Amino acid sequence: MKPRGKVDAHCIWVTSVDLKYFNSFSVLIFQYNPIMWWWPVEYLIEMCCFFGWTPNWTLMMIEFQFVDIDICINKIRGRFSETEVIRSEETIEGPNGVSHRIKYCISRDNGTIGEFLVENNKYLYIRAREDTDISLSTFISMTKSMM
Repeated sequence: MKPRGKVDAHCIWVTSVDLKYFNSFSVLIFQYNPIMWWWPVEYLIEMCCFFGWTPNWTLMMIEFQFVDIDICINKIRGRFSETEVIRSEETIEGPNGVSHRIKYCISRDNGTIGEFLVENNKYLYIRAREDTDISLSTFISMTKSMM
């Protein structure tokens, strides 16, 4: 897939396939080009929760133009109806104004929980491993300070 328009010669395109190569505690991916919204979020959730893939990273934030986590989960939920899926929703007021968050906790076959939180239909936060005491809320606060 080629990007449209002018391309920075130093730009490196990251795709959902590349996620398996990241070997870091946390990964932050900011949207610099429209290609980011083409990422198949459903595929990422399926790989983490239903196909036994455990990434080498623990926490990730991906910025999109728009992502509807409810649609993503509903697309794949029917194929994995026996899996426990818990949805929560909250609206909080922070230093940057009001924020709406939708979070899904999905039981994995290995007994762990995959957490997927979308803030304001733009930022996808993932906690794919349980090797940390850092919650997604803390991770969000940490990433906000870098934006």
